[in-house]
Amino acid sequence: MNGYLAEKCFLVQNFFKLFEAKIHSISVAFVFQKLPDRNRHMKEKIIISVAILVAALSNALGDHHKNDSHLSRVEGVWIEEKFQEPEHFKSGFYKIIAGGEHRVLAIKDGILQWMHGGSVSYDGKILTEKPHYSTKGNDFPGQTLTFSVERKSDYFDQKGIPGSGSFEELSEKWNKVGDSEDSIEGSWIRELDNGRIMVKIIVDNFWQWVAVNPATTEVTASLGGSYSLEEGVYTETTHFRSKDNANWELGSQWQVEAKVSEGKLHFSGENQNGNDFVETWEKLDHNNHRYQTITKGRASILDFQRWCNAHQGLWMGEVTSVIGEDAFGTKKGSYTAYWQFELLEGGRVGSSRFSGNGKSGVGHTYYDPAEQEIVQINISSDGTIARSIITPDGSDWARQTTHTKPDGDQSQLSSNLTIDEGKGNITILISGKVGNEQITGQKNVWHRQHR
Repeated sequence: MNGYLAEKCFLVQNFFKLFEAKIHSISVAFVFQKLPDRNRHMKEKIIISVAILVAALSNALGDHHKNDSHLSRVEGVWIEEKFQEPEHFKSGFYKIIAGGEHRVLAIKDGILQWMHGGSVSYDGKILTEKPHYSTKGNDFPGQTLTFSVERKSDYFDQKGIPGSGSFEELSEKWNKVGDSEDSIEGSWIRELDNGRIMVKIIVDNFWQWVAVNPATTEVTASLGGSYSLEEGVYTETTHFRSKDNANWELGSQWQVEAKVSEGKLHFSGENQNGNDFVETWEKLDHNNHRYQTITKGRASILDFQRWCNAHQGLWMGEVTSVIGEDAFGTKKGSYTAYWQFELLEGGRVGSSRFSGNGKSGVGHTYYDPAEQEIVQINISSDGTIARSIITPDGSDWARQTTHTKPDGDQSQLSSNLTIDEGKGNITILISGKVGNEQITGQKNVWHRQHR
């Protein structure tokens, strides 16, 4: 091996040693002392290049680890102190956090009374829960719940924040239950043949899966309890069940081999009929389109809630024309327009108002559970009706609109909507044909004025 290559190999080895030790900066002087004195000019270039690379990686990964470390401080299984029970997972009021997912459970005598769950984040002071699913009659899905949380050894204090509605006066103490670091810990997801999704949490010797109807966000079934993992053998013991799982015996066990490979959790064993099976779960990713909507081209109630949350507020834009106008597609200049969107009480219908170019309009947006579609109907003061079907398209939205003029002429329009919630912008690209006018990529950009 020549001297130059040897120096590079030595430098790379030292880089990985430092990296594995989580040292987020490299001392050029330290590395310099470790290298031979020959080829000093070449060494300087190599060291400086690597130092820049490590610094860049360290900044990026440092922020990532910082965020992860905040959430990891509250990961695990917690029981509210007032509901402390000697036998855990049979009765009590629990909060479960793992893999960016959270659950809040009320259990009594082995029966799940109610629950909700979804994504969660923590910045070291504020815990933000965004429920996406729940048992029947629970209205938490679609809300954003924020609390002041302070971790103290084996418990944390959770308090309401001024302005947080019914939780403003909240003051609770949550005690830690269990402690483990198994390779299978985290949140996992799989799709069933009937269109339901199953989301499973495994953490601190606790497990629970829920089956969710994506059209209603309702938890249709659930089992949970404790587990053990020894030399790849995974054993679940059921301590609680949902009310609809009456045929499931509490205390029963399920034993399989468990293996994590390429971001997937595999359970393998024999079923009740003695046949081999493999059950595969994917690592849950809240940004994954599959978590929000099971079938492409269709929308869930979760998508409707995301759509409404992203559109809340007053918007202004310099637009060419909007689909609710009789003269859509024929205007050559732009004008200033405003529209406002709000979610009505109950969270099932969105209402909007439009004004601009001497015209006004009203609209309503709702979710059709039978067709699994988001439906939007806009009516302009000139009598034009625009009926749209909205579905997720990756991180964007696809909108198909039937445009009906006052004289009854109809046209079909296609739109792509990109929402940048950070900047408060909505960009809409519209294509189609209205009468003799062909529209290709008409672009309207709206800017949020306030929520």
